[in-house]
Amino acid sequence: MKVVIMAGGEGARLRPLTCDRPKPMVPICEKPMMEYIVELLVNHNLRDLAVTLQYLPENIKEYFGEKSPLGAEFTYFLEEEPLGTAGSVKNATSFLDETFLVISGDCLTDINLSEAIEFHQRKKALVTIVLTPQDNPLEYGIVMVNEEGKIIRFLEKPRWGEVFSDTVNTGIYILEPEVLKYIPQGKKFDFSKDLFPLLMEKGQPLFGCVLSGYWCDIGSLEQYRYAHYDILDKKVKVNLSAREEEQGIWIADDVYITPGARLIPPFFIGKGTYIDTKASIGEYTILGSYNHLSEKVSVKRSITWSRVTLEKNAIVRGSILAGGVRLETGSATYEGVVVGDGSVVEGKAIVKPGVRIWPYKRIESGALVNSNLIWSNQFRRSLFGADGVRGELNGDLTLENALKMGSAFAFMLGGAVPVVIGGDTWEPSQLLKKAITVGLLAGGAQVMDIGETIAPVMRTAVTALQAEGGIYVHSCSSNYGYSAIRFFDKEGLNLPHSRERNLEQIYLRDDFPRARKDKLGFLKTINDYNKIYAETLLKDLSLQAIKEANFSLLIAFPPPHLQEFLVPLLQDLNCNLVVFYPPGRTKLACWKEDDFCVHKKDIARGIVRGEADLGFWMDPSAERMVLFDEEGSEISGELYQALLSLLILQSGKSSMLVQPISASWIHEELARKNRGTVLRSKTFPRHFQEKIKEINCSNNSFSSRAYFPAEFLQIDAVTSLLKILNTLARGGKSLSTFLKEIPGITLRQKEIACPWGQKGRVMRRLIQEGPGKAEKIEMVDGLKFYYPDGWALVLPDPEKPSYRIYGEGFTEEIAESLTDFFAEKVKSLQDPKPD
Repeated sequence: MKVVIMAGGEGARLRPLTCDRPKPMVPICEKPMMEYIVELLVNHNLRDLAVTLQYLPENIKEYFGEKSPLGAEFTYFLEEEPLGTAGSVKNATSFLDETFLVISGDCLTDINLSEAIEFHQRKKALVTIVLTPQDNPLEYGIVMVNEEGKIIRFLEKPRWGEVFSDTVNTGIYILEPEVLKYIPQGKKFDFSKDLFPLLMEKGQPLFGCVLSGYWCDIGSLEQYRYAHYDILDKKVKVNLSAREEEQGIWIADDVYITPGARLIPPFFIGKGTYIDTKASIGEYTILGSYNHLSEKVSVKRSITWSRVTLEKNAIVRGSILAGGVRLETGSATYEGVVVGDGSVVEGKAIVKPGVRIWPYKRIESGALVNSNLIWSNQFRRSLFGADGVRGELNGDLTLENALKMGSAFAFMLGGAVPVVIGGDTWEPSQLLKKAITVGLLAGGAQVMDIGETIAPVMRTAVTALQAEGGIYVHSCSSNYGYSAIRFFDKEGLNLPHSRERNLEQIYLRDDFPRARKDKLGFLKTINDYNKIYAETLLKDLSLQAIKEANFSLLIAFPPPHLQEFLVPLLQDLNCNLVVFYPPGRTKLACWKEDDFCVHKKDIARGIVRGEADLGFWMDPSAERMVLFDEEGSEISGELYQALLSLLILQSGKSSMLVQPISASWIHEELARKNRGTVLRSKTFPRHFQEKIKEINCSNNSFSSRAYFPAEFLQIDAVTSLLKILNTLARGGKSLSTFLKEIPGITLRQKEIACPWGQKGRVMRRLIQEGPGKAEKIEMVDGLKFYYPDGWALVLPDPEKPSYRIYGEGFTEEIAESLTDFFAEKVKSLQDPKPD
C-alpha cells in the first residue's frame, strides 16, 4: 500500500524552533519527528512513500533523499501555495493509483497501522479515519461512531459545551483513490472541514477505527516537551539513537561523564556529549549530541539540541535550548523558556519563565529577560538605548510593557504628581500613548495630555506646566516601523542615566505598589498647547523682516502632525509653501528615512524649479532637520551643526557653544572667528543637553527650571528653521551665501563590527598600546587620539555590537587615513573567531 506523508507544516505554534526548519524536521531525542513516522511505516511494511511539501521543502528532501537505509522510497510533491490537508494529497494524484494511507509527518505515534488497514479492508470503506481516546479533546476533531464503526457525527475543535466524545481524529486516514474526485484541483481543501462533511452528505461509507496506543499531535511547545517525557517514561514505542544502559538511562556513543557528576534518571544523553565534574543532570533531561556541560551546571526537565554549551554554574529548568545555543557562566533559564538556534545568553543573565527567544539573538550579561525577544538582535540589560526606549509594537515593545512603564514612571516620580504626555499621529504611537496613560493613572499620576505634538513642545510643556516629568511617543524614521518612548525630567531634558537605571530597575522588578482604588490618578486634556509654543517662538523673531522677505519654502513629506503645526505657522509669516510628497504617496504618519534619501534629488529639483529660497525635511519628533539651499545643495550632518553654531555665535546671546566630542573641529574655528569658545560634551544626548543648560544658566538670571527653545537649537528643528529665516531676512542673504562663512569639513566616520563580549577587551588593548605617534589621548567618551595634523575617536556603540570610528584632518586624505587606521586597529584587536 502506498502512503502520503503530509510534511508541509510551518509549525507556527512551535516557534522559535521552526524559524529555520519545517515542523517535521524538529528533532525529538536527536531525530526529526518525521523519521519516527518513516520508521513506523516501514515496521508495517509500508515503504512506497509520497511526501507533500510546502514550507522550507529542501530541508526535508536533503535529509531523507530518495531512499532511506530502511528501504523506504520517497517521491516528493511541492505545493506552491498552501492547499489544505486534502488539497495537498490531491496534488499527489499521479502517485495514487491504489488504496493509500495518509499520515502527518509531525506527530509521534506507535498506533498499529496494520490493524487499521485490516479494518478498512474488512469494512470495504471509502474512507477510514483512525481514532484514539484523548483526555482533553478540545484541540482536535471529535468523532462519534456507531456499533459497526460507521461515523455518525464529528466536530472540529469544539468548546467544552460541544464535546460529545473523547475519541479524536488522529489525522491518519486510509482512503480509496476514488475519493480524489471529490477534491478540487489547485484549491485549498481540508479533510475534516470540507471533504468528510461532503462525503457524509452524499452517503458515502466513512468509518472510524478506534485504536489504543500512543498518539501525540505535537502542536505546541508544551506538547513537544511532554512528548520527550513520555518517551523517557516508555509510554510510546520508538527506536532511539542511544542505548538504554540501565532502567531509564539512555546514553549514546562517545559520551564522557566525569567522576563527581550527578545524574538522576530518567534521562537521555546524545552522542559525543561531555559532562564535567559536579554537574547535575536531573530527571527528564534530554541532552543532544556534542553538548558541553561545564563544572557545576544544573539541568532538570529540559531539552537541549545538538552542540549546546552550558558554562560554569549555568542553570536550566524546564527549558528547550535549540542547536548551538550557549549559556555563559552563571546564566539561567526557567520553566517554559525556549531559546532559538545559535542564541547566546551572556553571563549571569536570567531568562524568566515562559519567555521565547528567536534564533541568533544575544542576551547581554546581567540582563533580566521577562518578555519575548523576536525582532531585535539583542536583549540588553538596559531598557534604555542612547535616546529612550525603542522597539516594534507587538514585537519587543508590547502594550502590556508600555502600561507597566507608565506605572513604573509614576511610582519613581512619587505617585500623585503631574506628568505631561504627548505623541505624534502614527497609530502605534497613539496606541502606546494610551497604554502608558493607563499605567500612569494606575500609578496615581495626574496626567496632562497635550495631544498630537512634537518633542520640543513636550519639553516646553513639562516646565511651563510645572510637571515632574513627561513622556513623548513617536515613530522612528531611522528604524522604520519602530516606536520610541522618550522620558523627560522636570526640566524638559532627557532623564539622567541614573534615573533611567532607577526606572529600569523598578520596571524589571515589577513588584512596585500601584495606587489604591481611592488614589488613582486623573486625566486632563490640554488643547492647543502647540499654539502656546509657537507664540513663544515668535516673540524672539524679527517678524516684520521675515514677512517682508516673503520666503518660498519647500517642505519635504511632513507627517500629518508636523504639517498641521508648521503650515499655519509659516503662512502667518507670509511664507509661500510647497509641500512635496513622492508620487502616489501623501500624508503618511511614519516615513522611512530611506524614502527621504531616495527622493533627495527630486526635492533638490523641486526647489530649483520652483525658485524656492530653501527646502527642508524634519524627522517626526522635529528634533532633526535636513536643509537644502536655493541651489538644491544638501545641508545635513556636520555642516548643519556648523550652521547652527554660526547662528548661535552671531546672535550675540551666547559666546559659548556646546558640541559632542565626536563633532568636527570646525566649531572651534567658527568660535575663534566670532570671539567664542566651545565646550565639549559626551555623545550621550543627556550629557549634551546638560552642558547647554549649564552655560545658559550661567549667562542668565532666570530660573534654572525653565526651558527656552531658542537655547536648544540642536534638538529643536522648528526653532532652528525660524532662526535661519530670521537671520536670512535681517541680513538680506541667501542660504548658500550664508554657508560660505563655514570652512570646509573633512570629518569621516566608519562603523566596525565587534562582538559585545569583546568591546571592553578592545578598549583595554587600545589603552595598553599607548598613544603611539599621538600627542595625547582623551578618555572623556571613548578614546580620542590627537595628532599634529588631525584627530581620531574610537567610540563603542552603546546599542549595537560595533565601534564607531571618527577621523578628521587638515585634508580629506588625512581624515581617511586616520579613520582607516583605527578601523583596522579595532579589527586586529578582536580575538579571532573559533573555527
